[in-house]
Amino acid sequence: MVTAYQTEESPWRRDRRPARRRSTGSGQAGGEAELHVWPGGFHSFDTEAPDAALSRRARSAQRDWIRSLLDRARGA
Repeated sequence: MVTAYQTEESPWRRDRRPARRRSTGSGQAGGEAELHVWPGGFHSFDTEAPDAALSRRARSAQRDWIRSLLDRARGA
């Protein structure tokens, strides 16, 4: 999962191309990627403020994505 962090002053607000390139490049290399932009988040927000609602939603999305990959790998 490629995660893009976004704050009001962040360049991500204006330009998400680097995250999109990583996501696209992963797919072109045979991997899987899902791009999530977390408005109001900052780099490492989920570890700096693990109990924040935004952090919980981000981790939940990450877990769901990983579970879906594992389920497909197992043929579930």
